[in-house]
Amino acid sequence: MKELIRIKELLNKERLIHISHLKMLEEYENSIEYRLIEHGSNWGIVLLLPVASSAFDTETYPEAKYIVYLAGSDEQMIPELIKEIPNDKDLVFKIHKPIYKDAVEKQFPLIWKKAYLSYSCQSLDGHEDYPDVIKSARIDERLLPLWVKNGYTKSDIEKYFAKGASSFSIYKDNKPISTCLIFHNCYNIWEVGAVHTIENERGNGYARKVVRAALKEILNAGNVPKYQVVHTNLPSIKLAESLGMKLFLKLEHYYYKA
Repeated sequence: MKELIRIKELLNKERLIHISHLKMLEEYENSIEYRLIEHGSNWGIVLLLPVASSAFDTETYPEAKYIVYLAGSDEQMIPELIKEIPNDKDLVFKIHKPIYKDAVEKQFPLIWKKAYLSYSCQSLDGHEDYPDVIKSARIDERLLPLWVKNGYTKSDIEKYFAKGASSFSIYKDNKPISTCLIFHNCYNIWEVGAVHTIENERGNGYARKVVRAALKEILNAGNVPKYQVVHTNLPSIKLAESLGMKLFLKLEHYYYKA
């Protein structure tokens, strides 16, 4: 337990950069395996999450045994970290810095799969308010089909709302046309997700309205917003940038076939 506390302490020195590591430790503390190496002020961490523990990773990478996360004070620690990684199982490396990819690839031939981009902001420009955006701390069943289209399950949504999530939505003729969620990620970081506008209402600025309202809610509460998109979702990237959000993390997925 002391080792786990120490790992969290080290990762929290750069909380946003290590947000994925910290989230995995919080959500899968009972199943995740971890290694900590320290030499004086230098440190390195390996996290091995069994794929079977994560519904998303089980569906995305069903043949892999572990999801691997690496972190450290500097690149000198990387060779020691790599020794802690099994090479006889299929693995998925989720890498947040290029130096780790370059070092890992010397021992594990990697196949690039995808990248997730994370954005945040400390404030919002302007004083725009949108009275047509409806906030709710309860699940509106009419919104579920829109959220599900973004890959969320009903159980995901129920879990988020049980932990304080809210929805921000626009309705027309009593039917939802655009929506998003805010839900707790870890520590003081809140995620903006499940952004969806019905197809025949796209291009009218509705997604910008609901996301801006969501960001304002997070910032007014004194918390830190996180907005994550897959690298191929160019409209969502454009939306983040139009609201003044800055890229702080690129998490790349690489597959190792044993």
